[in-house]
Amino acid sequence: MRYGSSGNLTATQPNKTGIETIEKLKKFGYDYIELPLSEIMDLPPEQREAIVTRVEASGIKSEVLNNLFPRRMKLTGPNIDRKAIFSYYREALPLAKRLGAEYVVFGSPFAKSYPLGFDKNRALKQLDSLHRELDDYIAGLGMRILIEPIHSFESNLINTFAEGVELKERWNLRNTDVLLDYYHMTREHEDPKILLTLGKENLRHIHFACPFLPGEGERVFPLYENEWRGYAEFASILKEIGYNGRISLEARTSDFDRHAPISLQILHTLFD
Repeated sequence: MRYGSSGNLTATQPNKTGIETIEKLKKFGYDYIELPLSEIMDLPPEQREAIVTRVEASGIKSEVLNNLFPRRMKLTGPNIDRKAIFSYYREALPLAKRLGAEYVVFGSPFAKSYPLGFDKNRALKQLDSLHRELDDYIAGLGMRILIEPIHSFESNLINTFAEGVELKERWNLRNTDVLLDYYHMTREHEDPKILLTLGKENLRHIHFACPFLPGEGERVFPLYENEWRGYAEFASILKEIGYNGRISLEARTSDFDRHAPISLQILHTLFD
């Protein structure tokens, strides 16, 4: 296994990338950082370059980037700007490559959700078309797109791992796989046993968090091996399907310096 931490939920600086944690992650023993691509793309070019330089100097890379599209860029609905979308991802994905990415996560729940009153089937066709474009384009960069299911309180499209796999298989996407976010899976009440039939061929990355921890709140760094009753079953399923990829903490914390080392040990205990 390789373990990392996402910057977007631990960011303390105005740029909202979490890049300020990268040296600490290296020191604590993490294998990589998972930076948010849309937040980096929101920065002026010189600040983007500074992040590339900082990653290169850190000793670890951003092997995965998440948040492919910003929430302001509508990907479904009556008013999408296909030219702007095309220009954006053709600038963003090469930047992800420079940061060390092997995978780029397409969750972007607010960008892909269709507006009230819009036809869902039409929205799915719009999303399918974009995924086919991305699948073709990213092949030339030597990376892969990861479909991230998001629970239905945040998005009205692609809410479960099964739906992510269905999207991939519907168009035989060759450079696309599916991510499982443990927090979103629990919120959506999807049975993790779905991985026993669909996970081995499709699961390529995991986001992990404690869904709720008294005293810390919702979607937080895990601090105890037995804090959530589903951990043991989830870990057992991953071992049964032979998963040996990356697991990123995508979680909040009240004390990064104290909790990050503890959480890394919990990950090793649960999944190694």
